Amino acid sequence: MLIGADIRRKLAFVWLVLFLLMWIAFTVCFKTGTMRSQLEAVEQAVTNKDWPRAEKETEKFTAIYKARKYFIAINNSSEINITFNHTVEQLAIAVKNKQDSAMEYSGLLKAALGYAVKPFAEP
Repeated sequence: MLIGADIRRKLAFVWLVLFLLMWIAFTVCFKTGTMRSQLEAVEQAVTNKDWPRAEKETEKFTAIYKARKYFIAINNSSEINITFNHTVEQLAIAVKNKQDSAMEYSGLLKAALGYAVKPFAEP
């Protein structure tokens, strides 16, 4: 009986260590501050009707997103992943076509950062 308890403690310790390692790895990979600041830059450019700058900022945001796309997919359900990806594409199209709806998409993406890009997403 003592041997079984010892194995359970070892398994609990290993589980805790792996959970912490996963938390740290996802936190390093999902730096939401850079994505949020890029979205704010896009919003500011769209508000000022500075479309060339908005396109540059959108390209930067898209590059950051594509670099983390697979980590986001691993961390989320397919529905959240598809919705977030679709909204990123809609933002790029709206900025390219100089549409004010780009504000809506950037706001939606900022709100979605809470459940799509965090290490352990909110419900």
